[in-house]
Amino acid sequence: MTLFRDHLQFLKDGPNHDGLPESVTDVKVFDTKSGKDSIRVREICFGSRSYIFSFRERYDTFDSGDLCLTGHLALVREGQTLLDLSYSGKVELYLGAVWTPYKVEAFIEGDWVQNIEMFKQDVLDLAAQRQRRSREETKKHEVEDLKRKFGLS
Repeated sequence: MTLFRDHLQFLKDGPNHDGLPESVTDVKVFDTKSGKDSIRVREICFGSRSYIFSFRERYDTFDSGDLCLTGHLALVREGQTLLDLSYSGKVELYLGAVWTPYKVEAFIEGDWVQNIEMFKQDVLDLAAQRQRRSREETKKHEVEDLKRKFGLS
């Protein structure tokens, strides 16, 4: 879920080598909203093999008026559902929706587990590199700004 929420849901069509490993050859994006349902689909292609990540979330209300937030994450390869998880959610101030898995609908063991884990680690490593570069750039700009303010440039 964290992989999808923090990295994949922001992808656009086509490969994105700033945020994804070079092993990703294409990305296809499909987002739709229908009534109370919002569905985000990301097809991640690794050469001829692709994985489809799909997350459906529903914002509804109980009869009491309290918010009811449910989600459903599925991972599909070659038409076969490999992983299917149900989530409950709650909206946290400043964080937005916070998801908790509550039911495994499907899990088929296979080589995909290792493939997705390696992909996830590659994505996290790239994110860490981007953050490190961003911090370095920020520091560089801060030093240049201080030099300019004190007439040292």
